[in-house]
Amino acid sequence: MDERHVRVERGALGRIRQIDDPPFLGRAVGRHREPHDLDAVFDADVERAGFNDGKVDRQGRFVTALADHDLVDPSAFESVGTREPRGRLYRVDADRSAHDLGQRIGVSNGPCFSPDGTTLYWGDSWSRVVYAFDYEPTTGEASNARMLVRFHDDSPPGVTAVPDGATVDEEGGIWVAACYGGEIRRYGSDGMLDRRLPVPVVSPTGVAFGGPDLDTLFVTSIREANLPGGLHRTGPLAGTILAVRGLGVRGVPEQRFAG
Repeated sequence: MDERHVRVERGALGRIRQIDDPPFLGRAVGRHREPHDLDAVFDADVERAGFNDGKVDRQGRFVTALADHDLVDPSAFESVGTREPRGRLYRVDADRSAHDLGQRIGVSNGPCFSPDGTTLYWGDSWSRVVYAFDYEPTTGEASNARMLVRFHDDSPPGVTAVPDGATVDEEGGIWVAACYGGEIRRYGSDGMLDRRLPVPVVSPTGVAFGGPDLDTLFVTSIREANLPGGLHRTGPLAGTILAVRGLGVRGVPEQRFAG
């Protein structure tokens, strides 16, 4: 396995206009246009919640979801099962119309689609669960929500890892960043863990296949990890982008938003 580490300075990935409370984009979804403007598409109008993570489906529609601000801190794990989260899942079509997918979520992370586009995977960092939905490619409707992975069941004792960004490979494997856990996990479409990839950062946050042959896994990370108990652990590579080669699998080409 070959690893390459590249530090990305602030601002190098482009500009995002802040709309609401950090660390999220806010409760409005917008489309960026040069040089500094953001065209609003819709406002979810949900208090104390902001959009976090999104993905374009195989037909060019954009899916995203809200994260409940009160459930972001790891101390909120104790409230799982005792409250209704504010987060909701949405789809934005090519005509920029927005549609509530009728599902609730605590802290949205890692939406991604099976290679054929008929299954939608979505992680909830609050409940530490990855869900699967039947996804209708012709309409963009999501149904039959079910628990695919209980993330903490695969964590070593004393490790509080949560599902963060995710992607799929051409074999249908689901690669999920284990934030706070220092690894990337690959699950089968049946939810069985079949591979662990340790990384030299405590908090990997996102994964994506890239390169000319889509056989390099790029991993983002955060500089400081707000772990349970308030412990902050950093390292020389925290906050960098990692590139991992030699995994023996390739990713699936992602689509651009059709609107």
